Amino acid sequence: MGTKRTPRPKGAAGDPAAGGPAGIPVEDPGDDLDSAEQDAYWEAHYQAAPYVDRSREYTYYQPAYRFGWESYSRYGRRSFDEIDEQLMRDWDGWRGPSLQTWREARAAARDAWLRAAARTGAGGRAPRRGAKARPPRRSR
Repeated sequence: MGTKRTPRPKGAAGDPAAGGPAGIPVEDPGDDLDSAEQDAYWEAHYQAAPYVDRSREYTYYQPAYRFGWESYSRYGRRSFDEIDEQLMRDWDGWRGPSLQTWREARAAARDAWLRAAARTGAGGRAPRRGAKARPPRRSR
């Protein structure tokens, strides 16, 4: 059974056809997180965040939230703050048509990262149901 994914803007660097952040292939975040569930959660709750401009629609913040939970799937064994500079570089290549700078997107991405960490067992990746746990990736 596959995970439903919320479509990205066509041509965005984070589009699966273009690879993940900065065009780097990433594991399908559906391995650990249900993208549709993540998206629905953030759409229902984004306006409660202190960094949100209440006049903006969810679609303005959605790319940053998606980036946060998908980046967690890639880098989740490290803390958000530890790789903040890498995420900033990734965002510049990933954001596609989003108008947000990293400074504007960072808080939403961090919130989505932290929620993903809590949903998968903070600090590590939760295996899919019925799957064997995978060993951590080695740094390159």
